Amino acid sequence: MGTTQIIFWGLAAISVVAALGVITCRKPVKSALSLLIVFFTLSGQYILMNAQVIAMVNLLVSAGAVMVIFLFVIILINPQLLAEPMKNRYMKLIGVIASLTLMIVLIGALAHTEQSNVIVRPGMAVGLAENLGKTLIDKYAVPFVMSSLLFLSAIMGIVIINKSELSKTNMK
Repeated sequence: MGTTQIIFWGLAAISVVAALGVITCRKPVKSALSLLIVFFTLSGQYILMNAQVIAMVNLLVSAGAVMVIFLFVIILINPQLLAEPMKNRYMKLIGVIASLTLMIVLIGALAHTEQSNVIVRPGMAVGLAENLGKTLIDKYAVPFVMSSLLFLSAIMGIVIINKSELSKTNMK
């Protein structure tokens, strides 16, 4: 096993553990920090795939901007106002069974796939800024703008809901 494979499996293990931390942490700030670790390990995976531009964009956009927005919204919302009621034990059991079933289906589907060996040589233009820019502008400009508008409207909705909740609690 070469150095690249060792780094790959190390980053993959860290990524899986951090992703589990995102969904198991009870405090939203710790969950957001686990998500930040996932973003960093994914950038490492992109670098291993010779996609340096995508790795840097992932770090700047996901780890930088999106995480700042997540933490800002978490701090703004004040989790005590939106305390979740205790969930039924049966609902938790159903969730665990559904998750395990999905995992078994995914493992079964991946077990029957063919392994393809893609060879990337140093002279190939994979992951370069020029090719990425052309693809983004030619094919994905509208979805990119639409997703940014979706994020913006979601943040505005959270702020409006939070303001109305704060005004209700202040009036009491």
